[in-house]
Amino acid sequence: MRNLDALMSSVVGTLLPSWRDTIVGNMGGAGFVHLLPHDGHLLQRDLYLCPTSAVGALRRRIVPRLLWQGPGADDLAGADVQRRTAQELARATQTPVDCGHLLVQAMVLHAMLRKCLARGRQYIAYGLLHDLNATCRDVIRTALVPHSRHQAN
Repeated sequence: MRNLDALMSSVVGTLLPSWRDTIVGNMGGAGFVHLLPHDGHLLQRDLYLCPTSAVGALRRRIVPRLLWQGPGADDLAGADVQRRTAQELARATQTPVDCGHLLVQAMVLHAMLRKCLARGRQYIAYGLLHDLNATCRDVIRTALVPHSRHQAN
């Protein structure tokens, strides 16, 4: 997970760091959204990273396209590896947001909003607009009073 942004930047040319997808449900891993420049537009790429132990359940639930699986994937990970994976996933979800992350979130939500409107999904777009407004509010709060006890995380 720590190398995901560098990998995506070098392989597919993302412009911004990934946005930790807070919309996707917990399926044993972590979701990320990248914006990719293509033909004058920004395309959205959703990635979900999970430990090998969660791949089977993930495949049964959503039928994902597997992009990469590490060596020894058929072997069950030991308790130590599972513990470290759980700690890394917990750390990723507890990382405090800063203005940079919030601005990336705003751009991703804007791209998702445009996509929903183009596809005629007004109700989903309404929810995304609410999320975009809340993100703009959080950018202002974080920029002006970054350590406020009233700061929403």
